[in-house]
Amino acid sequence: MTTATAPRTVRPAAAQRVRARRGIAAVATVTALSLTGVACSSLGAKSIQAQPVKASRPAGSAQGTAVDDKTEPIELAELEGADGAVLTVTSVQRKAGGFLTIKGRMVNTSDKALNPMSWVAGNELVTKNPYSIAGATLADETGGKRYYILRDTDGLCLCTSFGPVFPAGRDVPVVMQFPAPPQGVQEVDLSVPTFDTASIRVTG
Repeated sequence: MTTATAPRTVRPAAAQRVRARRGIAAVATVTALSLTGVACSSLGAKSIQAQPVKASRPAGSAQGTAVDDKTEPIELAELEGADGAVLTVTSVQRKAGGFLTIKGRMVNTSDKALNPMSWVAGNELVTKNPYSIAGATLADETGGKRYYILRDTDGLCLCTSFGPVFPAGRDVPVVMQFPAPPQGVQEVDLSVPTFDTASIRVTG
């Protein structure tokens, strides 16, 4: 049996002090959470390993973990590759420092495994960045310039690296970082070996 306890009377001045202390504690909690989020969002300048998720297209037996994402990304362009590979671009943004970051997803819509080695071009890139999307380039037709994926001091591309086998039904996020075209350039052509070329609009 629970014994009822008479409510304790709090004088007006004391009540104000209690509310003030609670407000300070709430602000401190929000600040701590914000700092934690910033610290966890930093990205090093190494090849970005693909994180597989459940395939969004019905194609074979997908491997990975299902992701519950209620926000549907905007599809800016879709590049169809050989043997059922599909690259969807969802974000093209300028970043501070003169960089252009492209994000999207790579999906294997076929019922057989693919070899990502075909998405790399050039001997040096193949040697240091096998199974990646380091062969991607951007072309500014108006300015007559072509841009290649950036690399760090070790020669590793600032782009997504896949494993030696890309299984049937696999769906992974893709990131590529290029030098940014001049501010006046609002559209570029994205090319990846064995894929179609697509025009994408630069935002940000």
